[in-house]
Amino acid sequence: MAVLALVTSGSACQGHGMGIEPRYEGCATDESWVVLDDYVGTGRVRTDAARAAVFTAPKSGDAPSAQRPLVVRFQPAQNMPGTEGGDATCAQANLASVGRALRPSHLPPVSGTLFDLKMLVGGNVIERVLTTRQVVTFAAETMQKGAGQRVTWVLTSAKLLQNEVAEGPFAGEQLTLSVTP
Repeated sequence: MAVLALVTSGSACQGHGMGIEPRYEGCATDESWVVLDDYVGTGRVRTDAARAAVFTAPKSGDAPSAQRPLVVRFQPAQNMPGTEGGDATCAQANLASVGRALRPSHLPPVSGTLFDLKMLVGGNVIERVLTTRQVVTFAAETMQKGAGQRVTWVLTSAKLLQNEVAEGPFAGEQLTLSVTP
């Protein structure tokens, strides 16, 4: 029984079958990914316009170039601007420049607002970013996957307390852009 528990807990950090593994930014971890996807997979995402995250830039209908990186900005809620760095603090944010090989295998629990930003082309997720920051840059190589198409970004947010959902998750806005070749 102990071996089964060890295998199960170890596999959670390897991916858990809920879509493509996100790129982690800020204080986001694979543990917060598992927690958030559990809520999504069991239909516990809430709709609350007053508490849902909103995009601030670019604006729906804009036509960015697929030849340049795209910076996407958002805030925790319509009347809550927050800060570019988000409201979470963690030791791993300072380890980003050290490299993945030197990071601890299990990072400390995260408390703060977590954002799940999915980039969809033709209804398929082509990039996913899990972050505690309020700004994400999509590389030109990623943007080229949507060249000449309408691309949609879907934003979900949750307030975490020690890696557990304390508020939300909330289905946020969708942003649709026509990416020029």
